[in-house]
Amino acid sequence: MRPALSDYLHLASGKVRELYRIDDRHLLFVATDRISAYDYILGSEIPDKGRILTAMSVFFFDYVETPNHLAGPPDDDRIPEEVLGRALVVSELEMLPVEAVIGFRPHRSAADRACPRDRGHRGRRSRRHASRR
Repeated sequence: MRPALSDYLHLASGKVRELYRIDDRHLLFVATDRISAYDYILGSEIPDKGRILTAMSVFFFDYVETPNHLAGPPDDDRIPEEVLGRALVVSELEMLPVEAVIGFRPHRSAADRACPRDRGHRGRRSRRHASRR
């Protein structure tokens, strides 16, 4: 029989994930359907977003084939029924305070998108000035 989510101590709420303590060495990561933008949680949700995030995480952790923090399969018996499919059992590790933000920049011009930054306008200007010497 699977435990209830209320059996675990709730440790933290993130922008899109909830964190629970399973035991001294393991945590439960639960991906929610919440949406965040620029460190702000929006009022609406995307149905099944948590399931998709969890499935993508499992796929890439398996695909990369490098040690990671997963401590059980996606259907681990320690995962409560109410969050099955959007939760993972992980090993507790020391956190490094690093965050990477990747975003789309729609304000870039068509010329910028056509020319990578290292060969963009500055590069052409540099060659033109170099030929004058």
